[in-house]
Amino acid sequence: MISRRLVVSAAGILVALALFVFLPSSNVLLLAQPAFVAHEYQQPWVPPADRYDSATRLQLAQETVRWLTSGEDIAALRSLSHDGQAVYNERELKHMADVKVVLNGLRWVWCLAGVILLGALGVAIGQPVFRRPFAAGMFWGSALLVAALAGIVIGAILNFDAFFVLFHRVFFSGDSWLFAYEDSLIQFYPVEFWMDATWILGGATLLEGLLVGGLTFLYRARTRGKR
Repeated sequence: MISRRLVVSAAGILVALALFVFLPSSNVLLLAQPAFVAHEYQQPWVPPADRYDSATRLQLAQETVRWLTSGEDIAALRSLSHDGQAVYNERELKHMADVKVVLNGLRWVWCLAGVILLGALGVAIGQPVFRRPFAAGMFWGSALLVAALAGIVIGAILNFDAFFVLFHRVFFSGDSWLFAYEDSLIQFYPVEFWMDATWILGGATLLEGLLVGGLTFLYRARTRGKR
């Protein structure tokens, strides 16, 4: 009996952690698409580029995002040019290579979390005794996610610049992510772009966490006392 309880508890913790990383990573991967760049460029608060006209800027920025989701190495990004000059300098290329490593790692984490959640859901469907533990794991995973997001959102609202710096220091070493205003990465993706992406990502993940938490709370309430 003790052994079974330990297994159920461990499974619930695993489900909670899997959900905690699955929802935000899903949204990050959804936003890391060329269509999101086009959407942002249509927003009035995203300023135009000084070095590029609108069509060229959109083309190059979308090509950069496509590279992030492709299997091509950094040579493909290095080959991008405009008016006979390379689009990115070596500092920018180094940073983009780092971004691709982080994004590829995120995909593996997302896949692993998805497999865990699907496997746990399959067990819960086939074995009714595991349904409440599965729902409990989903509930606590969503509660942890909502709490973490609330802290992040408050920090971003109070000081977005500090939040932005902290994010990059967590995921990237050194100062390779610092660029001049004239650099293409800033011209393509200004701070207003990242502010909007942050609010969309945070808002979507928060709503998803609240939805999952609410549904699993109702399920646990309705099945309380049942085995």
